[in-house]
Amino acid sequence: GNQFSLGLILFLMITTDSLFDGNELMGIYRDRVDVAGTLLQQDDFRISVFLRLSFYELSEERTLALGDRLIAVLAKLLLGEQEQRYQDMAELIEELQSLNLELEEEREQKEVDALRIAHLSYQNCIHSHKDFLNNI
Repeated sequence: GNQFSLGLILFLMITTDSLFDGNELMGIYRDRVDVAGTLLQQDDFRISVFLRLSFYELSEERTLALGDRLIAVLAKLLLGEQEQRYQDMAELIEELQSLNLELEEEREQKEVDALRIAHLSYQNCIHSHKDFLNNI
């Protein structure tokens, strides 16, 4: 129950849309039968995940790979039978922390690359304008 509820909340956070239209509990329970199976096929959901990941300015390949992993986590949370979901919340947390670590490593690499480019640009500018700088 808790994992399924968390999956619904994460879906809502990513897409800003509810996964179910039902207003009553039994209607929602009935509609949830094959949510996980269809979740991976929903283009709007996949696009929402990839748009959220675009914040990290990853390569297309990394965005697709990490996006697919995140979608798989959500799909597992939303499986109909509790036995098919994560064994416990610790396993889920470990998976999410792994994803977060990869995103942070990508972000740090981007920052290093940006600093290196800025430094090389500065050196190139100094080299290209030696005469001007010597006359100041």
